[in-house]
Order: sequence, then structure tokens, then C-alpha cells
Amino acid sequence: MATSSERIDSMYANSSTWRSKDEEQKGRASMHASQCRKYNAGNKRAFAGTTVSQEDLEAERVAAQKRKQQQESELSALLEAQKDDQGSAPKAAVGFFAAKAKEVKD
Repeated sequence: MATSSERIDSMYANSSTWRSKDEEQKGRASMHASQCRKYNAGNKRAFAGTTVSQEDLEAERVAAQKRKQQQESELSALLEAQKDDQGSAPKAAVGFFAAKAKEVKD
């Protein structure tokens, strides 16, 4: 006579696919892993154009920081140049306006 645990184990043995409970568990785990890989690869192909990788996000962040630093340095250079111009003596009109002033005098 078989014990109850032997009967339970024999239920799996009646399967045409698996001969024991361990074989069934290993087989199902293998099928699950295979399906996960298959669908994961399919999803990667399907959404390749719409997903962003962490490397892309990091590269964009670094580029934005560089642009911001460049703009800040250009702005500070412009402000420094304006301070230097204001500190010097006022200059006479040059270029287009000076030429107009001479024409009016003639």
C-alpha cells in the first residue's frame, strides 16, 4: 500500500510529459524562463524607438549642464565687458552717427 505522499507524487508521474514532481517543477521553470526571454526580446524590439536608456538620459543631463555653464560664462563675460566700457571715459560718436554729424555741418 502506498502512503499519501507517494500517491501525490504519483499523480505527477501519470503525466505523459513529466515522470516526477521534480521534473515537472524543473520543466515548468524552464518554460517560464524561456517565455520570459522570448517576450522580453520582442518587447525590446517593439519599443526600441520609444524607450530611453539610462546612458542617454545621463548624456543629455551632462550636455545640458555644459550648455548652462557656457551660457553663464558668456553672460559673465558680457557683464564684465559692460563694466569695463562704463568705467572708461565717454567716447565721441563713431561710425554712422559721426558721418551724419559731419554731413549736417557742411
